[in-house]
Amino acid sequence: MAIESWQNIIDLVRNGEPVSAEVANRAIGQLVQRTEHLKNRQDAQNLAQAIFISGAPLAVGVSTGHVVYFDPSINKFAAAYADLEFNEGILQPTKTSGAVGIVVFKDTSDSGVIVVEGWIDPQLYTDMDCDYVPMLTNLLESPNHRGVLYLASGAINAGKVLSKPGLVNVPICNLVSSSHLLVRPPVTSTLDTQALKFKLKSGLAASDIVLQKKSGTETAYFSSKPGVGALVKVYVSNGGNPTSSNPTADEKTVYLTGRVEKYTDFNANNQPSRIHLVDVKTTKEFVKAVSVANGEYADVLKYTNSGANSGDLRIKQLDVHFAYDLAVPGSASSGYPSSYVSLVSYDNTNGWAIVSEFADVEMAGWLPASSTAFANSIIPQGAVYGYNVSKDPNLHQLFPEDIVTAYTVSKNGIGLPNTIVEVNQSGIWWKDPYIELPWHFSANKTFIPDLNITLSEWTAAESDKIIMPSELNLSYVKLATGGAKVVTSLQSDSDSAITLTDPFGNPATSGPLVIRAGFSVTDASTTESGSLVVKNIAGFNMKRGRVVERLVAGNNIQLNSSFTNGQGEVTVGVVGLDGKMEGQPDILAIDDVLVERDSLLNMFYSVFPKGKASSIIGKVDIPGYLYSDTFEIVLEFTFVALHPVTNSENPPPMSLTWLSTPELPENGTQNLSSVVSSPQAISITPYSTAVLGRDCFKKKITITDNMAVPGSTLFFKLSRSSTDSYSSKFGLISSVYKFVKPQ
Repeated sequence: MAIESWQNIIDLVRNGEPVSAEVANRAIGQLVQRTEHLKNRQDAQNLAQAIFISGAPLAVGVSTGHVVYFDPSINKFAAAYADLEFNEGILQPTKTSGAVGIVVFKDTSDSGVIVVEGWIDPQLYTDMDCDYVPMLTNLLESPNHRGVLYLASGAINAGKVLSKPGLVNVPICNLVSSSHLLVRPPVTSTLDTQALKFKLKSGLAASDIVLQKKSGTETAYFSSKPGVGALVKVYVSNGGNPTSSNPTADEKTVYLTGRVEKYTDFNANNQPSRIHLVDVKTTKEFVKAVSVANGEYADVLKYTNSGANSGDLRIKQLDVHFAYDLAVPGSASSGYPSSYVSLVSYDNTNGWAIVSEFADVEMAGWLPASSTAFANSIIPQGAVYGYNVSKDPNLHQLFPEDIVTAYTVSKNGIGLPNTIVEVNQSGIWWKDPYIELPWHFSANKTFIPDLNITLSEWTAAESDKIIMPSELNLSYVKLATGGAKVVTSLQSDSDSAITLTDPFGNPATSGPLVIRAGFSVTDASTTESGSLVVKNIAGFNMKRGRVVERLVAGNNIQLNSSFTNGQGEVTVGVVGLDGKMEGQPDILAIDDVLVERDSLLNMFYSVFPKGKASSIIGKVDIPGYLYSDTFEIVLEFTFVALHPVTNSENPPPMSLTWLSTPELPENGTQNLSSVVSSPQAISITPYSTAVLGRDCFKKKITITDNMAVPGSTLFFKLSRSSTDSYSSKFGLISSVYKFVKPQ
């Protein structure tokens, strides 16, 4: 619970007051409240192991656990963050970097207790907080951070601490565990130039060694095996088995020790054939054997039936007296089974390549430079390997740095050029897959892991057999101090057009500088006509090209521009488009068609008489602004049928044909080409109920023969045969054309 306020006055019993338990014990109750207040304060002081500021006024937004500084403009403690500012040409920390301490708990929404210095247990103050907030929740930028913690940079991270300093070096505290926090008096300063060096793993992000059990040339499987995490040794056996009384009875030559990371290559019975070892330590005998094998690492770790080391290759758990065969000799014709699985492969086209099945994104080291392994990184062109920075225990907290002058990667003490290894904000990238590799190898043989050797064990005569391990180091200089340490002097030559001034135009060589080209340019009030403009400047050469000077509206086109005469931002529209999308076709000719008035319908219609071959010829002009691939022509006819008896017979079949002709040029000659359709029968179905013996209906015909060619003319012929059996009158009330977009 929150600390109760201090009881300022002890109200004693006065003469004349009635005697009751409440009156007689009033002073005692007030003294109890004082005692509770003092007890809570003492608890909060944590037995005087820390210095606190009680009742500190807090600015809006400050939470329990925030690092705070005192803001004199509001006379309150506000959330602190590291930042830099220029002051009279010097880069220095801002007032927000001047951290005072950490808010351990809030007793009200705008006040709390700040620990300035000392050793505290953060878990003691949760119950005292008015919001019951654990102080580490808001203090840590990442809940996993431990050790020395620094004030975070930028207002977005106000009040937070993290594991590395930013532009401003402000150590705040040392978090040993969730219950042990050492708060130190912050010292605010910018970082001087720092030379930093990190050792990189000169091997794959994979197991150190992968061994495969073989029997002859066939893969064998471990029916029993050392457990994952067990320490094992790999050795050549004499053919016997170790016992508890003589655990080294069968050991002829010990090559290495390591820890079992995992097993792979399982068969149907879930038995593995491959054992992955990490934390491998090699022996002197192994290094000698590699030297004899001319650097061929795989030749050493396999069964051989000749020489000093002939025998079975075995592994044995160090605390168990039992050996497991890795390579068991087969028949004489089967060859010598290899127990070593190569982690890299080589071909003349691509050079050395990491075998992807052994690459492990959860381990430090080198991985194939692909989007699979580095999904959120920008991979430079030509990169073949990338370093798994996120899993490097030392580098992942600091890389990439914010301000770095240069990165350098060296191999065995020699700096490598950018053509071999490139370092950027996304990572560390290796480009040479042929000659210079991030791991060491001998005589252009397969990959060799780091050899753990002690030089004192070797004589001078034996030292020439040592294959020294490769050492990779990343080095860089971090520069963050401002002022004169950033730019000691910057000046231009006397005959140069470049001038250097301060922001007020005065000549200057340090501090905030403004660089000018030496001449000024004003904006003239007039404009120049013409389409030739400067499009590019290469060195001192200007390259010119044509641009559109203005747009002029043609027929049926409307222009709206931000400046006059179609200049600036121009909007192009079509004038009168809607009025041209539909209408009545022009009637060019009629043949045996009569115009009559029907007294019942009180309207005129064109009659196609019975027993005569009658027809109507019409045309439709296709506007030039239509596009043939986006519009179709629809002809819509409205017919009327006069039945002698209601619904006694169907209307007559009608026929429709059409052709399209292009627009002829104004000058010259051109062959007239046309597209003629085949006759299309119009199936007419009347309404189910006739009106006064009359039946009116519409029929739509969509012309899909690519007839809507802009600028062309469509002719159509609607006709009735002289031989149909319909006995009554049949006529046309109206005809309409429409341009529609296909559905």
